[in-house]
Amino acid sequence: MLDPDKAYVQSAAVHELFDQGLMNQFRTEYSATLSADVRAEVKQRIDAVCEELEEDARQGYPVRPVHALTRGHARVFLRRLPSWVPDPDVGVDPNGDLTLEWYTGRDHVLSISLAPSGEVVYAYANGRRRESGCDDVKAGIPGNLMELLRSFE
Repeated sequence: MLDPDKAYVQSAAVHELFDQGLMNQFRTEYSATLSADVRAEVKQRIDAVCEELEEDARQGYPVRPVHALTRGHARVFLRRLPSWVPDPDVGVDPNGDLTLEWYTGRDHVLSISLAPSGEVVYAYANGRRRESGCDDVKAGIPGNLMELLRSFE
């Protein structure tokens, strides 16, 4: 059985199949993460930012807390990121959407904003290239986002 937050296999029988080489055809680049917590630091930052907003809301500040569905979509999105993608910075939009951002220079940035609906709005800049759009991440990371993420390898 696979724990989605830890990404480890709990069945000894599956480990035996891997050891015998019977499951080599199913191995992917993700197999290296089978006994590690997937992007634990990013998840901790998301939790910390969300808890801080919830506390601000309880104290009467005019903030919009992050919806539980948004946090769920962010966790799924992070699990689906290939291992070669660096960890993103975490933030929150004023409307309560989570933001994940990658930077490698003054003019090389990808910023995505995740909504409770599973919709992702993104903006990308790299030199003269500029791109923005909107997509749905419930079925996986769209190909256009994967292409943009490749520039951060």
